[in-house]
Amino acid sequence: ALHSFPTRRSSDLALSICGEAAANTKMIPFLLGIGIRTFSIDPHLIPRVQRQVTATDVQEASRTADRLLHMGTVSETASFLGIAGSEEDR
Repeated sequence: ALHSFPTRRSSDLALSICGEAAANTKMIPFLLGIGIRTFSIDPHLIPRVQRQVTATDVQEASRTADRLLHMGTVSETASFLGIAGSEEDR
């Protein structure tokens, strides 16, 4: 889980991410908020991801990520994000 590794904000470790999460515009603010600055994505997705990165206030994303990381349940997180929680967590 995300709690198991230090974020760039708290260490000199450079973090990167690849795959679907790196190109998910809903995930990008969270990823930036936990200190990830390198995204490996398909070249055709670069403009979309670049727009989201540019539009993200990193300080606000960091505050939001801290709040999300301290939430205890999926339903609490889903409620905060305004999305439906999992059936298992209700």
